[in-house]
Amino acid sequence: MKRRGFLGTVAGTTGAGSLTLIAQDDLKKDDLVKSPAVLIAPRADGIEVVWAVSALARGRVEWRDSKGTSGAAAVDHFGLVPQGDEILRVRLDGLIPGTDYEVRTITESTDQKSRVEGPWKKFRTLNPTATTSSL
Repeated sequence: MKRRGFLGTVAGTTGAGSLTLIAQDDLKKDDLVKSPAVLIAPRADGIEVVWAVSALARGRVEWRDSKGTSGAAAVDHFGLVPQGDEILRVRLDGLIPGTDYEVRTITESTDQKSRVEGPWKKFRTLNPTATTSSL
């Protein structure tokens, strides 16, 4: 089997299966968004959110806390990021240390034919003054 054909088959089969396993049942092979949002680089004042897309897209992250405060962070004023046309990465800053939040991604194709709102995900900002940690 040719290498390209083999890798295409493996990527297509494995990618769709793994997306289903992580509760992204509504994602399809041809959707704009190719992966769920991943929350990385936790800090006392925020996090970074990364997700994969299938084409050039604009992305933003909406956030909210239990008190009703909310906001949004975008990748940049053009709506694009330097990571390339397959990954979007948004830095979320200015949050309160040790506070519970929820975030979701909003992804729009640059041709404005597709818009995907991701599910809400919970996280807690780090608390540098805490004497213990909990899971």
